[in-house]
Amino acid sequence: MIETSKLAIIQGVLRGFINEMEGKVKHVNFLLETNPGSREAHDAYISLARYLIGMEEHFSSFDDKTNLQVLPMYTAALMLQVIIDKLVDRASAYCHALYDKEYNEVLNNSDGGDITNDLLAIRGHCLMHGFEALEIVTAVKAHGINESIILKTLSYSEVFDRPTNKTMIQALIEDDNMVAPIKPAWLGDNYAQIQSLVGYIVRIGNAPRLGGLGITFTDGSSYNIGTLSRESRSVELKGSVITCIETWGSGAIDEALFTLSDGRTFSFGERYSYNYRRFEAQGHYIAGLYLASDKPSLCGQAAGIMASYHLRNDPTPNPTLQ
Repeated sequence: MIETSKLAIIQGVLRGFINEMEGKVKHVNFLLETNPGSREAHDAYISLARYLIGMEEHFSSFDDKTNLQVLPMYTAALMLQVIIDKLVDRASAYCHALYDKEYNEVLNNSDGGDITNDLLAIRGHCLMHGFEALEIVTAVKAHGINESIILKTLSYSEVFDRPTNKTMIQALIEDDNMVAPIKPAWLGDNYAQIQSLVGYIVRIGNAPRLGGLGITFTDGSSYNIGTLSRESRSVELKGSVITCIETWGSGAIDEALFTLSDGRTFSFGERYSYNYRRFEAQGHYIAGLYLASDKPSLCGQAAGIMASYHLRNDPTPNPTLQ
């Protein structure tokens, strides 16, 4: 048997771990009861999951004799992990039920002018702050906290500036049936990345305005969306990803300004309106795009644009996983 003084110190340290775990579990349970779906509940839940994964290793990392003495604490740690498993099941059921309820509510009650962005708002919020978080927990449990995590969950932005019939169709397609260029092809271990962009310009009163985009992905697939014209410009991303898109327009898209992860910026079109929308999500990159110009009155100018977001998995620090 080990020395009493040494065992007392080890047990004291490990008991502190258990007390901290119990406190975190109680806090998350309280937030799920009183404020489900909040950012605070989401962050606390992710923090708890990351804290508990592999926690039992603290109680089995000594010599055999010491491990024998702290065996009750080892099993206590395992029991707390059983609790988080039950929280995962509970949170999953809650997220799916909330998503279905709110989605159907929009389908039944939104008018024609609002339904596109109402649907995309529900989808984007529930996917990023619900299903993505659940997938993170599942991935961490399966692979540990030190393994890189590449998720399959994509979330979607609303349309700026004017929704059209084509963008409404995108909003109505179920998540599993979304396709490129808004949802790139899954290649088995990650999504195909945007490799290059072509910006097509239409002239409105001789002023350059965004008409369409050409998108080529790293799997070799290419897509043209919006209006194609003879006036265009191509940009190679060179392994970078799009971190932000800033847009200006009033009833149509005047200009789209892109920022890449390597710091480069480029734009298509020229801003005229002060009406502005920024496409950006902390810890994510823009994985796909959709643009439509199916409004004859706009003379080929893009009516609306939307983006999909994917959790970043590169050397850039990721606040979502801190």
